[in-house]
Amino acid sequence: MRMLIAYHSEHGHTEELAQEIAAGAREVRGADVRLAAIEQVTADDLRSADGLILGSPVYGGTVSHQMKKFMDTTLGEVWMGGGLAGKAGGAFATSGGEHGGVETTLETILRVMLGSSMVVTGPYIPQAEIMETGAAYGATFVANQDHPHLSEADRKIARSLGRRVAEVAGALAQSSAAETREGKMPYAA
Repeated sequence: MRMLIAYHSEHGHTEELAQEIAAGAREVRGADVRLAAIEQVTADDLRSADGLILGSPVYGGTVSHQMKKFMDTTLGEVWMGGGLAGKAGGAFATSGGEHGGVETTLETILRVMLGSSMVVTGPYIPQAEIMETGAAYGATFVANQDHPHLSEADRKIARSLGRRVAEVAGALAQSSAAETREGKMPYAA
């Protein structure tokens, strides 16, 4: 099962979070994980992935213009051909301030995935930790002078997201392969 973790990173924080997500995905048996900046990702990369996790820094309460362009062009090309339907998806975001908009950025990415008929999930985190970290929608990191690098809690949530999306991608890929062998069209209406 192929996992693609694609991100845009301006100051290195989003890339650092992406590396932890990739580490979590690699914990899943059979996962072939590729970590790449969005500038390196092609439409064929998206088509061949069973799972996709996208990450962006927050710009004005939403994704960076680079991520928006990627979603509108490369991802949009694959979406137009139905190439994202039935794939597992997840999201992550980084911000330079506590009220920077990480949740709205996650929601922007997840809405695009849902509109592409992807199956989205967040990290598996016990309810008490969700209340503490606010990580229900995906992995996040808020950088500031006192907190310039990921904490262990940030790393735990990021690895959980990678692991969870990879597990869902593996289950969907197995289901799709079985339906194809039985002559059924996977994800047909």
